[in-house]
Amino acid sequence: MRAYLEGKNNNHYINIIKKKAQELGVNLRFYNSKDSLARVVNTVRWPNYNFSRRKWEFINATRKGDLRISRFVYFGHGAYGSIVPNYPFKHHGYLGCGTLHNYAFSITGNDIKNGIFRKDVFIKSAIAISCSCRTSGKEKENEESFSSIWASYFGHVMYGLTGRMDYSNPKSPVPSNDPSAPSQWTPSNPFE
Repeated sequence: MRAYLEGKNNNHYINIIKKKAQELGVNLRFYNSKDSLARVVNTVRWPNYNFSRRKWEFINATRKGDLRISRFVYFGHGAYGSIVPNYPFKHHGYLGCGTLHNYAFSITGNDIKNGIFRKDVFIKSAIAISCSCRTSGKEKENEESFSSIWASYFGHVMYGLTGRMDYSNPKSPVPSNDPSAPSQWTPSNPFE
């Protein structure tokens, strides 16, 4: 969205991210749907030599042992009861009147309860941090927050915000200090 608003090619910032990842030796995996995001979390890309084609290819293998996730940090959009990795901007899926385009998606508390991410892909003492808005917030008092559903399902805490995140300084996002919608980390600030 930022590239679009700045009049740049859609891949401008993706290419910058890819270049930085290559410099740091980080293997990026992209997704474009709920199913492909689940595949990214639940599997690892593993090199495999294809003898019939005589070349190396990558296959998705189940996460096991040392390949399990120890730290899960989500930077993106959130709403009460969900994270929204493919946020529905005006030019990226939002149709107005609360309607999402068919390629906009969210991961809800029910998705977590239904096992969209397998329990065994995380180590027992994993740390999960959501830097999105409202992950630990509840729209209604009798509802569970996304963070509490995560903690119940996986057996480890998910740090999250009760309200909005302030990204005005992208290098150091903080809970919003808007007095009309106060926000705080729960159960505590994971960065202190």
